[in-house]
Amino acid sequence: MFWVAVGFVIYGAACGAACRVPLFTVVLLAATAVVVVSDIARGNADVFIDVVIAIVALQVGYVSGIGLRALAYAATRSCDSSNDHTAGPMLRYRPSAARRPHGPMGPCAESSGADPMPHRRGARKPTARGERELYAETHVTACRPTAAEITQKPVPDFGRAAYCLLGLVVDAVTFADATAHIGRVIRHRKRCFLSTPNMSWITTSRIDPKFHASVLGSDLSIADGMPLIWAARLIDLPIQRIAGSDLFETLMNGAAGKLTVFFFGGPEGVARAASERINSSDGAMRCNGYEYPGFGSVEQMSSPWVLQKINHSGADILNVSLGARKGQLWITRNEQHIMSPVVWHCGAVVNFVAGTIMRSPTLLSRFGFEWLWRIKQEPHLWGRYFADLMTLTGFLAFRVIPCAVYQIISRPAEPDLQSTHLDVITNELLYTLRFSGAWTERNLGPARDALQRAAEESSDLVLDLENLTYADAAFFGLVMIAYGNQIRTRCGFSVCSTSKKIRRIMWLHGCEFLISTRCDRERECSSH
Repeated sequence: MFWVAVGFVIYGAACGAACRVPLFTVVLLAATAVVVVSDIARGNADVFIDVVIAIVALQVGYVSGIGLRALAYAATRSCDSSNDHTAGPMLRYRPSAARRPHGPMGPCAESSGADPMPHRRGARKPTARGERELYAETHVTACRPTAAEITQKPVPDFGRAAYCLLGLVVDAVTFADATAHIGRVIRHRKRCFLSTPNMSWITTSRIDPKFHASVLGSDLSIADGMPLIWAARLIDLPIQRIAGSDLFETLMNGAAGKLTVFFFGGPEGVARAASERINSSDGAMRCNGYEYPGFGSVEQMSSPWVLQKINHSGADILNVSLGARKGQLWITRNEQHIMSPVVWHCGAVVNFVAGTIMRSPTLLSRFGFEWLWRIKQEPHLWGRYFADLMTLTGFLAFRVIPCAVYQIISRPAEPDLQSTHLDVITNELLYTLRFSGAWTERNLGPARDALQRAAEESSDLVLDLENLTYADAAFFGLVMIAYGNQIRTRCGFSVCSTSKKIRRIMWLHGCEFLISTRCDRERECSSH
């Protein structure tokens, strides 16, 4: 009974950490029934005592899990504040009353509060229900871009082998593919906003909508963390780990030809040391400049003279090191004014290049224990890794493993994949895509073409999923790329008319934030 009680404590802690009260209730009842049946079958007379032990163990675990989650959240906030060089609490976007969106697909309302879509006046305005609904509301609407911005807007590549993994878009590319892509965009002077998500990014994206949107708007997103690879293997995704530090070292050695880099951020003096070390080496990379912005907000670090210094350097790669959250937000704010083809938040890469922090041994990195080495060198990171552990535990227990089981049970047959249908409905306001049937990686060709055309149209986008019967991580990866592009180009986006089954699948994949509470009204507008 001792080990059974230990198991109950652990599972109760998992429920508490993930705040799954209904699931905890089901587990509590099931555990009680199992104990009673087991004792009766073995002829044990202490049934009541065993039931009490099981209930107490689950309750202790559940309360402990809630406490651990609270500690992890507090540690994440304090760690973000120290790493991002900012004083004060983490900011969360909440539209003010004067600028609050009134219509999910129209331009932002003026300060007077006028309805930006006159044909919808008098319509009932739904209210946000909870923080996740606010998340969807704040991202459904954005101001329409000007004509000048449309001509300069980035067009995403919907031919990417990208998947939805733990709520983020991750590309299934090899090390050679990533290196070749960087070299190609530099030669053709195209923009590549490169993101390297790890488990810490997953944790931050769950509580920071702006950071989440910045990752979804990336042109290339590679998995920099073994927990992401473990989750990908469980749900059968062909994603490989490409550590940002390894990729940068490969570029330094000339894998993409002769390159130049500019270091922006990092601790004081580190960027200078990294610059001197690169320029004194015999590698193919040269550092054209560096800048230590000090402590301040994203706005304070985005002054014209800072951007002018970066652009005058003529660097091929802009290496940003401001802490993951602040670095991504800085790039999102300023990428239209940056001339460097590759913009990349590299995290601790500048420290590795400068030699102020030693990289973990290869064996530790290979088996996913690099975090132990980082804590040894930077003890203040323990809070971040503790929060990451809580997030990973919740995802594995309640999303990843159930998703893997669901995929095995509900995988569509070949005839179902051949009977899919996609309707494209356009008008002066909306570009609507109506999906029918089962969509997986094997039949996404029409969806890729339609989303590519929608992105080139620079219109508000509506995805009608009423008749969608099944979708996998590749389909939701495409949807999230479209979502990130709409936010990046300041156009509207909405997913509507989803069934309970599809909402469940989206929750398992971590992309439930795509669902808007205003979907029914959206559908009426698109049909008219």
